[in-house]
Amino acid sequence: MDVLKLVLIDDDPQGLRALEKIIGASDFIDIALSTTDPQLALDFIQAHSVDVLITDIVMDKMHGIHLASIVEKLNIPVIICSAYIHYAYDSYQVNAVAFIKKPAE
Repeated sequence: MDVLKLVLIDDDPQGLRALEKIIGASDFIDIALSTTDPQLALDFIQAHSVDVLITDIVMDKMHGIHLASIVEKLNIPVIICSAYIHYAYDSYQVNAVAFIKKPAE
């Protein structure tokens, strides 16, 4: 089975570490980039082959819905991970494949 190349973005370092721990336990997922900086992640995604993006929504440097709308045009599936459940509808408007409510377990 192929390994999925994943990018993780969360502006909360503690939340990012929790996602890394949960996702990193899989033998079928390679965390290609894990960052608190959404612009760095976008630059990485545009320059490298990535299979899936998991992103927070409320971030200082770039809103996750805006980021997802850019990544959607690159045909990369997006999973939104947020504590703000009221953004679930917005996430599906940018074709997110899933919405995970934080804290993720």
